[in-house]
Amino acid sequence: MPLLWLGSSNDDYGPTPEAARGYNVARHILEEATGEHVDLVRKRIWLTPALPSLVARWLEEVQPDAVYLKANSYWICWPPISAAPGPPANAPTAATLPCKTGFSPSAPAST
Repeated sequence: MPLLWLGSSNDDYGPTPEAARGYNVARHILEEATGEHVDLVRKRIWLTPALPSLVARWLEEVQPDAVYLKANSYWICWPPISAAPGPPANAPTAATLPCKTGFSPSAPAST
């Protein structure tokens, strides 16, 4: 069973042992759940205009049964990345998005 893992450099960062990294844990869980061997194909992604065509090519090449996509908030929250081409001027921000938990960035933390 091919699994296409679209992750980031965070997948390899830090002292976490290889067997405990997210992609290997996911592979193990999927193998146990399906009883099939999982062929993991890992690709690092970055939010650029080329990403859709890269993903389309990888989908064609790998023909995966499952795809994992790691979306990162810093793609839109970190100014140097989100500045170009940038969100529309009226795009919501973390301060304007409603939170289901009731958290508000401008409200004091409750105890």
